[in-house]
Amino acid sequence: MHRLSSFISLVVFLACATGARTQVLVTGQTAGKGNGVAFVSSNGVFADGIDAANNWGGVEVGIAGHIDLFGGGGAFSLPGHQFPYAVAGGLFGLPTRKLHFDASTYQVAILPLYDRKDASTSIINSALVVSKTFTLKRFTITPYTGASWLYSLGPKDRMFSIPHCTFQIPFGISIPISEKLGLVIEYDEGSTKSFGIALSYSFRI
Repeated sequence: MHRLSSFISLVVFLACATGARTQVLVTGQTAGKGNGVAFVSSNGVFADGIDAANNWGGVEVGIAGHIDLFGGGGAFSLPGHQFPYAVAGGLFGLPTRKLHFDASTYQVAILPLYDRKDASTSIINSALVVSKTFTLKRFTITPYTGASWLYSLGPKDRMFSIPHCTFQIPFGISIPISEKLGLVIEYDEGSTKSFGIALSYSFRI
């Protein structure tokens, strides 16, 4: 997928249950109809003296010019606790190309797979992201930023839940490694600090 050389596909990260946050790891571009991306990711989350880790992978598929669907799964780790989960959602491109930047929004549902007595019914992540691609002597980079929100559906007094809707600002950059491989690096600012990386591989459907 030639467009991967200027962006990394959507990667959603869970975050710490105390003052929870997600990482965005998505630019303003979508994959496009007929294109797919497989990805793996890892990040660390730091809040209230608690260190946590999250590892997950998934697949994103472009079903229309500006609409991608994706799904995957992973495990979020707190000291002494493991929370495996499934993820499903969509990425939607916005009509900003004439303004010389790209923008997208997404909605993600994070579904705990077991130990549900310690988790909300689901955790929802919403985000708005803007990005711009720069090419310097055949080297392409895409910095991005925006805003994301995270909140729980169902019980909010459990370990794996979001007691209140939370907000953060991502600062990231996507870098092509080759025609099909890409790397993204992101830091998120908010009451929870997080840092993560993702590696993706593009393909045609």
